[in-house]
Amino acid sequence: MKHIQHAYNCLLPGGRMVAIIPGDGDGWNAEDQISKRFKGWLDDKDWQYHSLPEGAFKESGTGVSTCYIVIDKEG
Repeated sequence: MKHIQHAYNCLLPGGRMVAIIPGDGDGWNAEDQISKRFKGWLDDKDWQYHSLPEGAFKESGTGVSTCYIVIDKEG
């Protein structure tokens, strides 16, 4: 999450970033304190969440559920 925040800070106004993150098919539901703070940071951003199919990275040797987020930085 720190990497995503850092990458966002490197974006020029009007820029867009896409990041693959761990997440389940029902939505991004992590309730630990770090995830809650990150969600709070996202609150004032233009962002979207998208689930990836189960097993999307199976060929790479991982069965972790994944999703991706898209964050647009205001121009």
